Amino acid sequence: MHHTAFDLIRPEDLRRLNAEPPAMSEFVRAVKEAPKFEKQYRHWIMTVYRNGQYTSKAERLPPAWSELLGEVVQSSFRNWLSTRTEIDLEGTVLEVNVSRRDPGDYRNVHRGKGNQEVKVVLVLSEHWPDHAQGTYDLWDSPEAGTPVRSVQPVPGSLYTVIPSDTSWHSLSPVAHDSPGSLLTLTLGYSRPEKRS
Repeated sequence: MHHTAFDLIRPEDLRRLNAEPPAMSEFVRAVKEAPKFEKQYRHWIMTVYRNGQYTSKAERLPPAWSELLGEVVQSSFRNWLSTRTEIDLEGTVLEVNVSRRDPGDYRNVHRGKGNQEVKVVLVLSEHWPDHAQGTYDLWDSPEAGTPVRSVQPVPGSLYTVIPSDTSWHSLSPVAHDSPGSLLTLTLGYSRPEKRS
């Protein structure tokens, strides 16, 4: 199962977010690349909300980013997601990360975290042409030659990842001639009692 939604963030708000992005010094470079790992990736990440609390990095977010974070951690947003996805998110634990993907950054074909009910990705780059890639790709299996579906990261849009034993998905590499870094906000709703 997969969901997309468009025009959730107004162009003027995307402009504010991109005019003053989070400082690069607040990001951590995350790289996991070896055949022994099912999930491999390369990107920049900043955790701003975990276990019901803002992190110290959240306190240093620019105003527009702080406002957006304040909106998505509200129970009203969780309830809206539950209604739209028909997944009961009551009682889940939320983690929010800002992600920045530079040219060549990617995530290979994997199934996601087993204890997650849903992962929600908000695309926050103001401009992102099709040739820049960074698509969210859905697969029948990790051995398949091509994805079943590719979702373009449209500015201001949202897409979901719903982990299961067959939810194979990946993020294609950001093109080297992209207009910059692909900025996203990722919300992971998990149940700690479920398998990891």
